[in-house]
Amino acid sequence: MTIREFLLENFAGHLEYHPRRGLLSVSLAIAAECAWIFSGYEGRFTTVPLIFALGGLALLVKGTFLFRKSSEGVGLSQQNVTQRSSAPSP
Repeated sequence: MTIREFLLENFAGHLEYHPRRGLLSVSLAIAAECAWIFSGYEGRFTTVPLIFALGGLALLVKGTFLFRKSSEGVGLSQQNVTQRSSAPSP
């Protein structure tokens, strides 16, 4: 098993349809963004508030993937890869 297969196998489950996890991720993203928004203006662009802001954006993106019922367009499944490799090229 290569490192790529190992990482894909471990992280692919984190992007499956799971509305409860999606709601939790979006809720945490909103809380992190609120921590950034309500921090003082003079300290908004220091290290810790920026980490909250960027982490909130990452959680928001992850939450949107967790709300998707299908993963079409996110990547190819093993079946699609084998079909494409066995199909004759034009």
